[in-house]
Amino acid sequence: MLEDKLDMPKAKILLVDEDVLDADVVRCVDSRGLRGFSANGVQDALLLLDAHNIDLLIGEINLAKIDGIGFLEQLRQAISGKQL
Repeated sequence: MLEDKLDMPKAKILLVDEDVLDADVVRCVDSRGLRGFSANGVQDALLLLDAHNIDLLIGEINLAKIDGIGFLEQLRQAISGKQL
């Protein structure tokens, strides 16, 4: 791939969804020269955000224990004070 030849870092995408389909989506993302991560809930997402320099987060609106607005509020609290 072109980015391999240019030695460019892969963009990191985090998918937050409780469905099993995420594995297929992550494989699709990986096959396109990006780096995909999958979380099945808020806590997993926060751990992955802390461990990796995620470039893009795509989240489900209706998680079992929290809605999209609550998830966004938790993300904002978790990242406040951190440089993005």
